[in-house]
This record gives sequence, C-alpha cells and structure tokens, in this order.
Amino acid sequence: MIFLSDARRVQLKKTLIVGDSMIRGLGRCAHADIISRPGASVQGLLYFLTSPNGPLLRLYSIIIIWVGTNNIKLPAHETKEAYIELFQHLKQAAPEATLAFINIIYRPRDHDTTKTAVAALNRWLKQAGRRNNFTLLRTGKLFQIGLTAPRPQMYRDGLHL
Repeated sequence: MIFLSDARRVQLKKTLIVGDSMIRGLGRCAHADIISRPGASVQGLLYFLTSPNGPLLRLYSIIIIWVGTNNIKLPAHETKEAYIELFQHLKQAAPEATLAFINIIYRPRDHDTTKTAVAALNRWLKQAGRRNNFTLLRTGKLFQIGLTAPRPQMYRDGLHL
C-alpha cells in the first residue's frame, strides 16, 4: 500500500537544472531536467519560472539555478533585488526542494571591466545563501583558468559548457 506521503516522496526524486546559456551544452540526463534559457537575466529567469510555461517546481527535490552572468553590467542593486525575488519564489513554489545556485563566472571578453562587480555579487550571493537556506556552488576557479590560459575542453567556446 502506498500512502500519499510515500507517493509524494517518489515524485520528489528529480533534479531541475535551469539557467541561461551557460548550461546549454549539458545534454540529457536520466535523473534531471535541464532547461537552458539563452540570454536570460535573473529577472528573465524569474519571469519564465513564474509563467504558465515554466516547470512545475514543486515536483523537484533539487533545484539548481545558474544565472547572473547576463546581469553583470546592470546596477548591482537591481540584480540583488531580482535574486531576492527569485529566492522567495523558489521557496514558496518548492518548499521541500533543496536549492542551489551557481556563482557568477568571469567572462574573458570583459573581465577587466567586470571582475570587481562579479566578485562583489558572488560575495553577496554567498551571504544570501546563508540567510535564505540555499547552497552556493562555486565554479569560479574552474572558469578562471580561461582568463590566462585555455579553458579545459569541456568549455567548447571558452565560456559555455
């Protein structure tokens, strides 16, 4: 006999990885749904996740978000406000899910002009993670390799996975 709570636990076995174009090359995965929204900002991803076409977030046990690189030239307060809205929406729409965000990476094309903003937003994300009960997955060191030497082969164009 399966009780509702058991059925709910069975439903919550899947992972959702959603983000901007950074994840477009991840391909398919048996235990995860991967949704890439090229060009998405934090605000754009929030809009997608709250739209009728967005995924049903409460069905996922783990939600991994990779977004923010496209926000880096916007004022920091706008990006932070958008992240806060995104945190609140995810906690409300998927209260049982484990949430993880991936830090904003450095882009080779404009590293000299954006590195300070990227570092500041990543520090803020780390603090926000503690306050909002999500994990911040730090990939910066892997991507930083590409600033002075070729990035590993997994980055097919020097930036995207």
